[in-house]
Amino acid sequence: MANIFQSTTPDSILHIGTERDFGYSLLCLSNFFHKKSPNFKINSLINTTHLSEGQIQLIQYLVNLSGLSEINLIFTSNVADTLSSFTEEGQHFDWIIINHMSPIADLEYLRMLESIGIIQPRSVIFKTGDYSKNSDLKDYLLGAPSFRRQFNSVNSTWYTGRWNLIYKSMNDKDEKDNTLDNVLYVNKTVDLTIFTIPFINKSISLLHLKYTVFLLCGISNLWPWNCFLSASEYFQDAFKESPKLSGSYSSTMMTISTFGSAVFNFILSQRQNGADYKYRLKLGNIIQVIVFFAMTISTLVPKQVVLYFVFVMFAVLMSAVGSCFAQVGVLALVNVEGSIYANANVVGNAIAGVLPSISLIGAIIVNKQKGNRDREAMNYFFTSSVICIITLVSIKLLDYYETKATNYSRHPSNLELEDETKTEQHNHISFSYLWSVLKLVQLTIFFTFSLTLIFPVFASNVESTHIDKKYFVPLAFLLWNFGDLAGRILTAFPIFTLTNQYSMLIYSLSRSLFVPLFLGCNLKNRGTGFIGDAVYLILQFLFGLTNGQIFSSCFMTIGTLLKTEEEKKAAGGFTAFLINVSLLVGSLLSYFFVYLIT
Repeated sequence: MANIFQSTTPDSILHIGTERDFGYSLLCLSNFFHKKSPNFKINSLINTTHLSEGQIQLIQYLVNLSGLSEINLIFTSNVADTLSSFTEEGQHFDWIIINHMSPIADLEYLRMLESIGIIQPRSVIFKTGDYSKNSDLKDYLLGAPSFRRQFNSVNSTWYTGRWNLIYKSMNDKDEKDNTLDNVLYVNKTVDLTIFTIPFINKSISLLHLKYTVFLLCGISNLWPWNCFLSASEYFQDAFKESPKLSGSYSSTMMTISTFGSAVFNFILSQRQNGADYKYRLKLGNIIQVIVFFAMTISTLVPKQVVLYFVFVMFAVLMSAVGSCFAQVGVLALVNVEGSIYANANVVGNAIAGVLPSISLIGAIIVNKQKGNRDREAMNYFFTSSVICIITLVSIKLLDYYETKATNYSRHPSNLELEDETKTEQHNHISFSYLWSVLKLVQLTIFFTFSLTLIFPVFASNVESTHIDKKYFVPLAFLLWNFGDLAGRILTAFPIFTLTNQYSMLIYSLSRSLFVPLFLGCNLKNRGTGFIGDAVYLILQFLFGLTNGQIFSSCFMTIGTLLKTEEEKKAAGGFTAFLINVSLLVGSLLSYFFVYLIT
């Protein structure tokens, strides 16, 4: 090990299991390393759970006595949380040394290091002790990705490991020889190049495709609701023969959508046993395709006002059901896949808010004749169907390439292994347990969305003293949606991601300060406001920005707070239900502000 140290010169080393021999292995290795090169740092993680105070002091005393300044002792009673803090701080380790504990503990530590993200491509892994007596660890390290994926699903622990890491001996033995040395490194992650963009020679990999798919899922999941919301003027015109129906369209649509979603999300969240979340995602998009194809056809036929109103409300309800299937499915999957894919999903949601606003403003500017309104609505609804179809095709494409990746193997003997990768759940995770773990995050989501849903009330009723209302109102919607999108994109950078749950909750409550500021704007063009147009539009942008940042941070945090894959999947339905409850409360709260304004 010391000879390899001299040839590779790692800057940072992580040593786990120091407590097993009270620092003996740590001191031996550090002494050898020091003789080869003094320019290194070895971080020794010591689990104090089963150590007495005297034993802790003994380890500290021996290390101090050695005079090896390169050793950094880290005493902890929660190894997982400490390792997670390393990844959150962006700390990287060139070498990882696992001090032999037991066959079971060694493998559990390895899978924990994989899950948390400590082990990365090109990481060097050492293990003190004899591998030959630990067949599970040997099979796991030498196994094909398909074997490890199956092993991790069957041998479920809090940390399931990563199936797409390929380990290789640094001694470069003949690959036909399945003997395992104590020195390995992560050769690569299984990541296929899908295609290369001409001219710029940019490779698009499987991971890029996966991010894009979850981005599209986010767009297709929220686009239908935004479509019904943004088409309010079209429907009000279609129902103009009945002023009562025309005036109640928006409130009726929002009530049916939010109430229906809350009820159906609760039903789905309780049906966990045998749940196939990828199937739910696909089914949700299929329902949306059918609903919006029917809406497209409806723009071409004569309409009887009452029947058409009932038809539209039924379409709203079925669209809400489709959104529930898709939302529960995608939330379960991103919780398992990782926080970056949760970010992709919420960014997609925000894009679905921005694009309809842009298209609405474009329609107002370009098509000023009312005779084109049916054609505009037809194109609008047809676009929703196309987006859902594109999402379905992309999911199928991802399935194909993931299957191709999991069948990759360095070891021919593993090619016979079957890949059982269905995303089904078999154990029921109760709401009470999920609430005990996620209550601060879920309360943050509740307060954020409940408050956010008052923004359409102000956006629709605040007018400009200089700009025509038909341009100013869509502009306010657009700036809020741009702010929401910007907030979600920012959380892709760790510096802007909120990780402290108490801070997130306080931040979400502090957004209530926007309300008195909005009340000080030019409501109903009465000329009584003390806040001008420019400041009002900036407030709308910031209101959207804070919504996007908080919501995305919450989504990215949920998966890190839960341990098992089944908990993460169940949290998808739980979160979707809480989102719809908060939207329902927000929609009811909006009636109060409508009354206050009028």
